[in-house]
Amino acid sequence: MNVVIESMTLESVELGQPMRTLVGLSFVLLTTVTAGPGCTHSVRRAALVPHQQAITHSGARPQSTQISLGTTNLLSSRNPRLAEDENAGIVIPRWQGQGGVRMPWGAHTTVGFHGEYGLNQGGVALSDDQPDPKGDVMGAAMSLFYTAKASPKLDIGLGGQFWVYSVPYAEYETCVNCPGSNFTNVEHDRDLISVVSLGIIPTYNVGPGISIFGGINARNHPTIEKSAITIGGDLDDDEEVEAGPLNAIVSLGADVLVTERIKITGYLQKPVESRPADYGLTAGFMVSLLTPSSPPQAAQPPMQPQPQYTP
Repeated sequence: MNVVIESMTLESVELGQPMRTLVGLSFVLLTTVTAGPGCTHSVRRAALVPHQQAITHSGARPQSTQISLGTTNLLSSRNPRLAEDENAGIVIPRWQGQGGVRMPWGAHTTVGFHGEYGLNQGGVALSDDQPDPKGDVMGAAMSLFYTAKASPKLDIGLGGQFWVYSVPYAEYETCVNCPGSNFTNVEHDRDLISVVSLGIIPTYNVGPGISIFGGINARNHPTIEKSAITIGGDLDDDEEVEAGPLNAIVSLGADVLVTERIKITGYLQKPVESRPADYGLTAGFMVSLLTPSSPPQAAQPPMQPQPQYTP
């Protein structure tokens, strides 16, 4: 608030200079005390973020296009919990489905497109004093992998997935010392958050139709600040959900070719450096439909020389 006491025509009042100074200072002091430094806002936030996960396929290059569908967290040894000293208000989906298509591209490269959907219903809230976000979390990704042939039975896959998630969040902002009465501003909205997952995935071909793989993955974990105190100023309209810290994840899995066209992938995963959430051991699976690969073209027989006739 701007004090405009000097714009008053005090000179028109028959006061001496000392009296005019005293009146002006008294008005400024009264105005400052009444206005105060600003309202104090208590903020509570929470967001439904995707369950942390490793890359869900082996490092071997597929021989044909694969269409896959499954879940990244079918079973867990325990519910996720808030990591120590973390001020995060997050909800983790209890069920999270994933599907996608992967296609060979060239002699060593695989490209893919993926989608994911995590349900809010039944989700695990990591704190008791956080609000409830509305809606489900969903994401889309592109993947790119390079497969190096280390031996006739050993493939080394290098690559990553590049996700964009639509993350729902809730924010309750309460003014605790506003003049007249306190109020609470409730906001339910979404933020778009980028997630990058990088991995090294060695894959060993055990026998016909069976391979095992292990992975070392790095992936950031979206988060949101759960509680904060702000003094003065406007209500915060910036993006609330953050990309979050990088986590290290180890995984172990197997591919089993059930029929000529159906493959089942099962895997275990465990974040070993996990913030803001601490996860137990998690199991997931994928079912893949393999499209027919193009049969190799038969080699053309060499052309026989035509007989020469001499007249």
